[in-house]
Amino acid sequence: MGYFVYKFSSTILLIFLALSWFEPEPPSERRPSFLASELPLVLAHRGSRNLNPENTFLAFRNALAFGADVIETDVSLTADGHLVVHHDATVDRTTNGSGFVRSKTLAEIKSLDAGYHYSPDGKTNPFRGTGLAIPTLAEYLDEFPRQPTNIEIKDDEPLAAELFVAEIARRPGIEKHIVVGGRHCSSVRHFRELCKRAGLRVASSACEIEATQFVVLSWLRLSRLWYTYVERVPFDVFQLPVQSGPARMDTAELLRNFRVLGLDVHYWVINTADEMKRLLRLGARGIVTDRPDIAADAFAELGVKPALDKTESLQLAQQMMWFEPNWDPAEGHTCVSPTCIVLQNMEVVLAFVASFGIAALILKHMLCTPELRATAPPDSDVDHVFSKPAKPPGRSSQPPVPRRLVKT
Repeated sequence: MGYFVYKFSSTILLIFLALSWFEPEPPSERRPSFLASELPLVLAHRGSRNLNPENTFLAFRNALAFGADVIETDVSLTADGHLVVHHDATVDRTTNGSGFVRSKTLAEIKSLDAGYHYSPDGKTNPFRGTGLAIPTLAEYLDEFPRQPTNIEIKDDEPLAAELFVAEIARRPGIEKHIVVGGRHCSSVRHFRELCKRAGLRVASSACEIEATQFVVLSWLRLSRLWYTYVERVPFDVFQLPVQSGPARMDTAELLRNFRVLGLDVHYWVINTADEMKRLLRLGARGIVTDRPDIAADAFAELGVKPALDKTESLQLAQQMMWFEPNWDPAEGHTCVSPTCIVLQNMEVVLAFVASFGIAALILKHMLCTPELRATAPPDSDVDHVFSKPAKPPGRSSQPPVPRRLVKT
């Protein structure tokens, strides 16, 4: 019986491993044309966030002038049901206001100065009072109708997805130029379902739970098997940090799985030329950056894109005003799903488990010491738990002597 179980389990394991190397057909029918590009992409993070006040038309135009291929931006819900182009849950960091975006009306949002806190040096505020405002999603789509754009839904509410789909449906053909993502899977999946019902083919990136699941399956070497036989890949592109906690997202195995499944990977937020070039050599298909000017030079040095005409790009940018910062605001990655939180804090989890195990061994050793057993009452739990079971009466501790066989 044991041999049969061994052979059966070995056969199943071999089949399982063989199937895991099967290369499925990549999902391509939803992919916008810019994702199908032969060349890697420069995605301008919130416009040119380090050069201009983020998520403003000024930042978007300057990013394009410096050679960005894709605008990366965000949308948030207002109290009266509008989507505005804004990243944070509150308006405090970037404007002269305070409070949650969700608690403010569109009129209140529009009255804020979107350039109030921007500073290229941490001291001066050159855009304060220059008339920069927070745009709505509708205004952005009208201003940049054919511009490749990656838009993140910030709210974990069905209404955000519903309003977004409605804006796309009002502008036939614009869905070819958009990729939609978000950390909250409920919003992203609701968006996909609404697009399916409306007959809109809009590309999407993996939400946090989907990205975490893919990474874990890749570690187990099961991603190709899973997305071939268990579920179809529901997304078109991955947008990941290089590292989340102790987990690396730029390993050769992970990148190979992306390629096999026909998925592009974009890494964020990368602001140094050396790191951009390293990731491009590994096979990254996009770099999300606050410095499209640096990215354009790095791409040109590797020969993956033609060099920009610096004279023309600087003339365009100078017409709109920009600054080269002498500092780089940090961009961290904070998980929202329980699985991602555990993986991101794996070192802490492992340290806790190890500490618990060591404490248990020490406690057991202390409870088993002769000194403690001598001071413990005869009927105590210590004596009862750790004492050896009594030998059955009438049995010798010596092994039995074998009897001699005598012929009769």
